[in-house]
Amino acid sequence: MLGTGSGTVILNDCVIEGNGQGVDVNRANLSMFDTTVRNQDGSLIGISGIKATSVDLVLDGCTFESNTGGRVVFCQDVGGNSRATVQSCRFVDNEGGKVLFLNGQDPVVVQDNWFEGNIVPGNITGFCLTVAGSKGSVERNTFVNNEQFDAGAGVLAVIGSADLGSVNIVSNTISGTLTPPGSAAAGVVLLSSSAHEFYSNIVAGCRGGPAVFLGSGQFNPTDGCNVLWDNDSGNFDTYTPQPTDVTADPQFCNAAAGDFTVSSQSPCVAGGVPGCGLIGAWDVGCGGVSVEPASWGRIKGMYR
Repeated sequence: MLGTGSGTVILNDCVIEGNGQGVDVNRANLSMFDTTVRNQDGSLIGISGIKATSVDLVLDGCTFESNTGGRVVFCQDVGGNSRATVQSCRFVDNEGGKVLFLNGQDPVVVQDNWFEGNIVPGNITGFCLTVAGSKGSVERNTFVNNEQFDAGAGVLAVIGSADLGSVNIVSNTISGTLTPPGSAAAGVVLLSSSAHEFYSNIVAGCRGGPAVFLGSGQFNPTDGCNVLWDNDSGNFDTYTPQPTDVTADPQFCNAAAGDFTVSSQSPCVAGGVPGCGLIGAWDVGCGGVSVEPASWGRIKGMYR
């Protein structure tokens, strides 16, 4: 599907399947609601799902699954005048390139999304989510068992310069990220001199690299209230933790079943770390709710 010029392309409750690139929009805004993009092979052009250039982008309630051969969603504004909102979407079992790349939006809002089982064989930093040259927020997203095979780093990366403003990285849950041994980071990469906020996040079970990497000579966040646990190469690299950044078991209710709510005794509950509110993307659970990996949206609705 190709859209150019002015106006808005709207896709509602659609299925895009079994092609090369799914949607290519240039200077015509794109809004997608409850739409599924799956089994796309973008090997020829390096983008399997969406290419959006200089557009206002809205993705709401969409699913991107089992796409291969390149980036899944690539949105870039060469002029820096667009907006991007990606919310309540699922990015699952995609392979071959950066899953969600947003560059040049003001604001960018990425919230309440689920990234699971995505595999990137190339040298890519921020392989599930990269926000570059933008300002806005990355909030309440869940990253589960995503894997990087080459020399890249970080399931989530924020990249930019001092004049771009800040990106608030707040209340995200990152679990089970796998990167190559010795990688710069398995969890979060912060490569910007802007004073981004980094607080109330859980980073647990990272393998291959430390949980959080701060670019040398850049700012150091002073927000805190992050919970780090079971990261086999350490929690921080070149990042100075704050008093409210703690190493403690978040006590997920049933991570193996996709339930990242936490027990009532978790340090992630409001007040569990003195001076902090709720930490991570999920509230208290463990109350007998039946949880399946595919039911995350229903569970989220109960607790948010």
